[in-house]
Amino acid sequence: MWSTKNSGGIVARPTRVTTDTATSIRPRESLLRNGLISSIAAGVPLFGVLYWMAFDQGTWGSVFVVQFVFLLFVVIGVIRFHAAYVTVTETSITKQAFATRTVVDRDEVANVLIAHTYRNGSSDTIAQFVARSADGSTLFRLRGVYWSVEGMQTVADAIGAPVFTENDPLTMEEFYRIVPDAPYWYEGKPALVIGGIVAAFIASLGVVSWLMTALGLPGIFGTHGG
Repeated sequence: MWSTKNSGGIVARPTRVTTDTATSIRPRESLLRNGLISSIAAGVPLFGVLYWMAFDQGTWGSVFVVQFVFLLFVVIGVIRFHAAYVTVTETSITKQAFATRTVVDRDEVANVLIAHTYRNGSSDTIAQFVARSADGSTLFRLRGVYWSVEGMQTVADAIGAPVFTENDPLTMEEFYRIVPDAPYWYEGKPALVIGGIVAAFIASLGVVSWLMTALGLPGIFGTHGG
């Protein structure tokens, strides 16, 4: 099933830093750009309306607290984005993700698998990079959502191990059958995803209800301000 022919792909060029002893890549810049655009598009009209209502009620301080927390999360996201990288040196490979770090010995990588998988409910595909040891276990993984195909190839070239590329796109189920230990702890668990969405929805309702109460309006849960 696996071949040594590269599957290719059109992906934004990663930030690449190459020295005599190390090669590094950064996450796709489009992630940061799209995230900031989404934050601005959502935040400006939302807080504009809230401040307009709050100044009329004299409760702008509550809106300021929520806006401060919102901006704090945005700043943390930007900082974590700029802290993420993958670096290959003569002796080790370091993957600094947004929340976790993985370090493996370069000599442990026996081969690299690069495949394209379908997105859920879509014909679009994303790249998957898996570095494996001699016994077939996954050492680390890169996903095309965060890292470009070109960046994956850069890492593979720097590692120097054989690279095997799947010729045809795979479903996630097919991909997991090939590399059963590759999924992250939350992948392939619909109940966990649904639970997270429900929890986020309830938390959002709580914040909105608190804001409405602070503005002197009837809260979602029946509370009243002032």
